[in-house]
Amino acid sequence: TDEQREYAITSVLRSRRFSPHPPDGYATAALSSVRKRRKDMGLLAAQLLTLVADFELFVLRVTTAWLSYDADHLSAKSRTLTFKELQAFESIDEIREPMIHGYLEELMRKSASAWFEEFSKMFGGAKIHGAADFGTLEVFQRRHIFVHHGGIVSRQYLEALKNFKMTVSLGDELSVDLDYVERAATS
Repeated sequence: TDEQREYAITSVLRSRRFSPHPPDGYATAALSSVRKRRKDMGLLAAQLLTLVADFELFVLRVTTAWLSYDADHLSAKSRTLTFKELQAFESIDEIREPMIHGYLEELMRKSASAWFEEFSKMFGGAKIHGAADFGTLEVFQRRHIFVHHGGIVSRQYLEALKNFKMTVSLGDELSVDLDYVERAATS
């Protein structure tokens, strides 16, 4: 229960083995700042993380396959190679692979919105379903705040979704329930 968890944390923080600080010191102040209503990320949040990771892997594989087939999209990209680096390659095809991987590494570090925009260009202006959909874009942002902010709404989350009507504020806690996971998978 939450009470048992709080008691266990308090006991550990107050033990002399853990901290030399007295009970009214830093450790106690840190403990009291922990949100009492904070929930474990749990299985459903882990499923969200897995869903997004699986999607990212799918995107990476499809894009790699496409660029291996048709690398015209990279024609405007540039990379400087030294003569020594060039000597290591036996053909142009061997040079293409690191260029594709470098491009993909850079792309995958961007937001889902940036991916969709780049894919639209890559596929000749094709409309990417979900590219401007709140449900789809929010899934990626929620995953980000669970991984990097413990489920607490960040400025980055609000900025990334600023074009949509938001019902949450900076510092609010988001959760993941079964309905959310199902909507995320559908998105």
